Amino acid sequence: MTRALGIAALCVLAGCGPPGPPPGTVDEVPETAHGLLASIRERTHPFTTARCGFQLVSRDLVTGEEDRVGLSLSYAAPDRLRARGTAAAFFTAFDLVVGSDRVWLDLPRDDVTFAGPRGDPAWADLPLNPTQLLIAFLADPAPLRSEAQDELLSVSGEHYRIEGGDWTLDVDRATQLPIRLHHSWPEPHELVWSEWAIRKGAARPHRTELTFPERDLVFELRLARFDAGLGLSDDLFQFAPEESRDLLQPVDAVDWWAQITARGQSDGL
Repeated sequence: MTRALGIAALCVLAGCGPPGPPPGTVDEVPETAHGLLASIRERTHPFTTARCGFQLVSRDLVTGEEDRVGLSLSYAAPDRLRARGTAAAFFTAFDLVVGSDRVWLDLPRDDVTFAGPRGDPAWADLPLNPTQLLIAFLADPAPLRSEAQDELLSVSGEHYRIEGGDWTLDVDRATQLPIRLHHSWPEPHELVWSEWAIRKGAARPHRTELTFPERDLVFELRLARFDAGLGLSDDLFQFAPEESRDLLQPVDAVDWWAQITARGQSDGL
C-alpha cells in the first residue's frame, strides 16, 4: 500500500482532455467576505451533481518519492462524495463512500472495510479526509465556516484575503477565484488551486495541491475529465461491505495508515 491509499479517497484513471477557455476577469469590487464567497460558489460549483476523473500524485518532500493512482470522483450537493482509486494494474485500490451520515473506506486487497459516523473525529486524522477532499474539489472553504463567525475581507497585493478564524483564503483580484487556503487546525496544511479553466459552465482548477508541512507530504490532483448535472442514484452514496471483509472502526483506519507508512509497504500503485 502506498501513501496514495492513506488519502482514503477516490477513483478511476481518466484520460487527458482540453483544459477549456480561461475564466474572465471580474471588475466589480466585493464589499464583504460573505459576498465574495457567494460569488466564488456560484462560479466554481453551480451544479448539484458531478463526476470527474483525476490523476493523483502523492510526493514525499524529503525523498522525492512519488506514487500515482487514477481517481474517479462522484459528487452530490451539498456534501456527499464517492471516490474510487485505481492502481496501474487496474484493480480497485480503495473505495471511499461519504454519505450524509456515514463514511465507509473499503480496501479490497486487504479485505477490510472501515466504517463509522461521518462526525467521528478519527476521520480527520487521515492525510486526506472527507472534509479536506470536499474542500479541494469544491475550491470552497464552506465546510470550515462557522455560522456564528463573520469572516474578514482585506486586500493583500494582487489578492483579496478572507480570514475565518483558523483558516485564511487568498483570492485572485482579477478573476476573483481562490488561489490558496491555509488551515491551521487540526494540523497546518495548505491547499493551492491553479490552471483555472471553464468546463461545463463552471470554473474548474486543473491542478490542486494539498501540502502537509509537518508530514513532509504533498498530494497533487490533476483534473482530466469533468461532467456536471448528471443523474446520480442515492445508492451510489451507500455501501454494503462484502461478507468476507473485516469491519473496523474509523480509529483503526488511522492505526492502519501509521503502520503501512512506517514499514513502507507498496501495493504497486
